Amino acid sequence: MKRFLAVLISLSVILSLAVVPVYAADEYDSTAGSWKFDFGANGADGYIGVTSDTSYTDNLSYGFLGINENDYKLTKQEHIDGFRMVKGQKIELSDGTSANNAPNDDFVTSTDERLPIRFAMNVENGGYYHVKVTLANASDSENANVTLFTERRHQLLTNAEIEPNGILEYEFNVDIETYYWKALNGKYNDDILSVDVVGKNAAIASMEVTKQENNGTTLWVVSDSTGCDQPTNFPYFNLASLAGVGQGLTKYLPQNIALSNHGDGGLASNDTNNYACVKSKFKKGDYLYIEYGHNDTDIGKYETNLQKYYDDCHNAGVKMIVVGPIDRCQSKQFDSASGEWKATLNGYSAAGKNFVETKISKGADDIAFVDINAGWIDFLNETSAKVREVRGNGDTSYPYESDSVYYYYRYKNSGIDTTHINEAGADNAAYIFFNEAKKIVDSVATPTEQPTSEPTAEPTEQPTSEPTTKPTEQPTSEPTAEPTEQPTSGPTSNPTGQPTAELQKNRLPTRKYTKYIQIPRKKHIYMP
Repeated sequence: MKRFLAVLISLSVILSLAVVPVYAADEYDSTAGSWKFDFGANGADGYIGVTSDTSYTDNLSYGFLGINENDYKLTKQEHIDGFRMVKGQKIELSDGTSANNAPNDDFVTSTDERLPIRFAMNVENGGYYHVKVTLANASDSENANVTLFTERRHQLLTNAEIEPNGILEYEFNVDIETYYWKALNGKYNDDILSVDVVGKNAAIASMEVTKQENNGTTLWVVSDSTGCDQPTNFPYFNLASLAGVGQGLTKYLPQNIALSNHGDGGLASNDTNNYACVKSKFKKGDYLYIEYGHNDTDIGKYETNLQKYYDDCHNAGVKMIVVGPIDRCQSKQFDSASGEWKATLNGYSAAGKNFVETKISKGADDIAFVDINAGWIDFLNETSAKVREVRGNGDTSYPYESDSVYYYYRYKNSGIDTTHINEAGADNAAYIFFNEAKKIVDSVATPTEQPTSEPTAEPTEQPTSEPTTKPTEQPTSEPTAEPTEQPTSGPTSNPTGQPTAELQKNRLPTRKYTKYIQIPRKKHIYMP
């Protein structure tokens, strides 16, 4: 169990990439093996030029989503990149230039920091791609604050800072697969790779995409609505955006592991349709992340249902991770006298843990249990304590809504969703998952810093995350914190869990608490 979790939370082997000629813009081919895009008006040699008025819906090959007034009619738009727009909405983009070398001497930016730059390109269904994106600062006088997503709002960077005229490079893998969607009552054959950039002075300068001849490692997610890919509306504000835990996992994955999220609303551990798409594609060396409980009605049947997943994983050489589910935030869970939260789904955590420990006791080494549930309850309690500390009087009589529930989705002109988290919640839940996995791998070197996306006592500003103050540095998928164990494709080469020189790049991210400061109410207006 320690061995394969070490592979998941650290970076091991960078897979070799296939390199083929780049097609010119007028010869774009979705089956090509490599593409280079230069964003802005200059257009570097050897790159496909993409200007601010290059519309995806005009050529259905590559371009920007949302820049045409009729883009709201685009079929299944939220399945492309996790954003959806309504009639009357339109994203205005503009071209810009900087002092950087080509192809990063120009860029495309949004004229409204609340509206994302949504780039989409056609690729092959079933293809596995390595992406290198170069982000830029559209300002020559103040820092940029950049958030980066891929696919259906899978988090990569949150509020990363780029200095004036600076750039920031980021690399990741994407696995383009077929999904079963209950809302469609059938399969969605995904063949679009998407990248979204949003934030103050945020811009995209260039992007390179390369198809890997041999598909790399994938973390497959099966879950209910608390773990699935949730859509959001415009204008974008992360505390007002629904999200599942699965959408936060990409931020902490090693960059050589892709994520394929097959969760869906209303699912339970007895699911067959969504899981069938996973079972037909996962392969030796992959991981299966299973997080259920919210829609299960019998703990005993839940534990029994885990057997089918294990049998399939074991036969295919896939590592299985049973995850204790994130909990709710119902008022009955909060004890105002003590200021503490109580779990409602910990029974499913206990059942999952028992299933895994039973397998391990019989010699299994391809299964693990990671408990988000206990870690999430601890996180809510820690946050409540910090809020009381900020108030300065230790008073626990405030209604529970005033404490930790801003990590859950809040409906406009209504109350808190007591089940579903927002993007800040997904960020923290994903961090808890990887931190708990790290504890299993190495009980000594636990992170000392806390994760990102901590809202204020009155959640008025977007949470922070692994800011990059040196735009010349190249970030990885595992930004700064305590180093983890080095993964390998086979037995770990570092069984003692001690860091090596090669490990220094492979880290759990830093999560810094935002100070509890009163922010002007105007920061609240960005509610969809």
